Amino acid sequence: KCEVEVGQLLFWSPGERKKGKNAGWVEKSRVAVVHFGCGGILLLEVRGAESSEETDSDRYAWIHAVGNGGVLLKSSDAGRIWAVENIGTVSDLMDVSFVDARVGVVVGANSSIYHTNNGGLKWESYNPMAEDFLVTFYGVYINGSPGPIHIVGEKGLFLKTEDGEDWSVSGISCDAQDNCEVNTGITKAQWDLSTAQNLYSVRFKDSINGLVVGDNAIVLVTSDGGESFSLRKPVDVASPALFALAMDDLGNLAVTGERGVVFHVTPTTTDASDAVAFEWKGCSKDGGCTLAVPSTLTDLGRTSNDLLTCSLIEDTIIVGGV
Repeated sequence: KCEVEVGQLLFWSPGERKKGKNAGWVEKSRVAVVHFGCGGILLLEVRGAESSEETDSDRYAWIHAVGNGGVLLKSSDAGRIWAVENIGTVSDLMDVSFVDARVGVVVGANSSIYHTNNGGLKWESYNPMAEDFLVTFYGVYINGSPGPIHIVGEKGLFLKTEDGEDWSVSGISCDAQDNCEVNTGITKAQWDLSTAQNLYSVRFKDSINGLVVGDNAIVLVTSDGGESFSLRKPVDVASPALFALAMDDLGNLAVTGERGVVFHVTPTTTDASDAVAFEWKGCSKDGGCTLAVPSTLTDLGRTSNDLLTCSLIEDTIIVGGV
């Protein structure tokens, strides 16, 4: 059963899913509070319509949902009516990102990458991987049209493109001394032998400054568009997976993960450089987002359950999980 209540916030409740990252967020428009119990269908993104050709007022929000078996749903009226879109695959879909109501990207299992330029009326595939190089992509973020697009996935995979035509396929690995290496042009044989962590979510504040999160509390920070990364560990000793990133229009972020961990991240800049420093605060049950980072695991979160998704709306963080 699916229940939809009109309101100002977005909430999701996914079906059972393999360990990974499901993200949901809202922006620019009035939206719906949506509770999904529909066979694992996941509500992932809401965008406000941006021209009179797409809607006659800001009463409507464009919502896309992806899930197992190639399921993709779309609503253009804040979740009141849903349409099933044929994306052309039966592979499990893991994440979706739209830069506006028309241009978006979906990623998933079996190296699936699909894009649309007309709000989902037609989907076409990107194929940057070799035919026998089949992987699962967990996270995608598009912040321009036609790009840049950034994608993360199994065992440290990191893909980027400016235009959808020329792709960089890299593997990110970090050693015991927390030094990280970006292996650009990684081959299937190299990737098969890799012991790098799974990467679940990616956000870029602009063309060069971004964050990636994944297993074992890994946080990768880049200030050169993904050419290099530095490693950060926001949790002391214990290493919960970090599943989700959400970002508002100012570049502030929320991060959630295993065992109820929640962080609030604020970008700071200096006049001397375009690079952005990210100030982290841990969020506790009683004290809000005030904990110094790295934080002790027992001080974080409001629940012992895994938090698989988050939204950031002004000063409010909304989380969802199992």
